[in-house]
Amino acid sequence: MPSVGGIPSVTEILASCGLTQNYGFLPQEKLDLARARGTALHLAIQWFHEGTLDETSLHPEIRLGFEAYRAFLEEERWVWEASELELFHPFGVVGHLDLIGVAPDVGLEILDLKFSDAPDVKGAARQLAMYGMLWDHNHPDRPHRRRRVLQITRDGHAKPIDVTNQHHSNVCAAAIVVYQERKADGTL
Repeated sequence: MPSVGGIPSVTEILASCGLTQNYGFLPQEKLDLARARGTALHLAIQWFHEGTLDETSLHPEIRLGFEAYRAFLEEERWVWEASELELFHPFGVVGHLDLIGVAPDVGLEILDLKFSDAPDVKGAARQLAMYGMLWDHNHPDRPHRRRRVLQITRDGHAKPIDVTNQHHSNVCAAAIVVYQERKADGTL
């Protein structure tokens, strides 16, 4: 995601510091298709929770991912609160959190949806750590308790992966400082 009003995004900061998978080796057509597929599933989930989704309009591939997500909701008794939430932090970062909700066994958590058979879990863990920082700054009365990657495989399975780890939060705080320094000295 590009910057918003000159404020760098979470993904922009992490990529500039080499902390996410670089998919530049893939053909552009394949990258565009993967992004479109992911965007379609994100929208289907958002519209489902907002009560505006026409499930009959879903492409079969997106339907598989959507049904996997619904199965996750039922199995985990996960309660949705928000989708595609844009948040800012005074450290100079903006992010779009995929899903916020409550897990009965844990409490408030942030999910990052990855519609892929082989997601960059380490990169997503760092992304989620920064999202956690954004959420907690903007909601100090309701800090998050857990961060998970929700991997949706192309064959229709949902696999939640807990990536809550203080180390990732420390790496993200350092990445923001490095990004700001590189921007200030003109090396970005």
